[in-house]
Amino acid sequence: MKEVYKDYLFEKHILISEGMSEEKHVFETLFAMAHFFGVKITKGRELVHHGMVKELSKKFGENVPEPFYRGFPQSVRNLSAEELLFDQLLHYFNTYELGNFDETMHSVFEKDFKRAAFRENTDAQEFMIQTEEDAEDTIRAIVKDLLSSSRPLNERQYTLVLTFIRDHLDNIPNIASKNTCVRLLIDTKNISLADSLNLSDVMKIVDELNYRYYHNDNPKKLNIKNQDRKFLTALLDRMFQGDRCDICTCYEKKKLWNGFLHHIHY
Repeated sequence: MKEVYKDYLFEKHILISEGMSEEKHVFETLFAMAHFFGVKITKGRELVHHGMVKELSKKFGENVPEPFYRGFPQSVRNLSAEELLFDQLLHYFNTYELGNFDETMHSVFEKDFKRAAFRENTDAQEFMIQTEEDAEDTIRAIVKDLLSSSRPLNERQYTLVLTFIRDHLDNIPNIASKNTCVRLLIDTKNISLADSLNLSDVMKIVDELNYRYYHNDNPKKLNIKNQDRKFLTALLDRMFQGDRCDICTCYEKKKLWNGFLHHIHY
């Protein structure tokens, strides 16, 4: 799964299990996630994998330390990162936390996982784990909701929607926001998206294209490259084939239309 999807779902407190083999150290991994990051898995515990500890470490910007005691043998040096993590956890508890009487501590063998695993006064963050297939369905639902809103999208939301549409050009939900539709049309050059617009909205597309790609904020001064002229010509052809030709509204900007049509030789 692409990072843009994983990052967006992470902010929704969803972790992705991407076709990983069965985890042999489920308890230890859940314990590490709770102790170091205050993460409580409320759904999908059976999908947990030790690689998620590294992922959480990157996301939260906290480095999970390696064993810090002196004189550890070469056999310890040869352990994998995950084995080092579990070894460090046990050593840390035995050496420090169980012997520190400045704070209330509990035995790691207590039945109450939350009290044993989470540090004192930790506000647990509830996460769930999904398979890659379920995560794709979640992304699809999120994108559908974003596109059904008439409000413009922020940059994070727009990046998610743009990536999704580029990946799924054959099944694009209806786009309610003209602002979003115009941006997507320019960035994807997929003229089928224009079915959500009227003919009068073409000037919005021209203005956006002129400003973003040609750094020109004067709608009366066009110097569009040939490939973009072809794109706009195909866009007009698509409009005239449908029933969204609001000519009366277009007439309100007659001078701009005349200049635009002359420039693309339409």
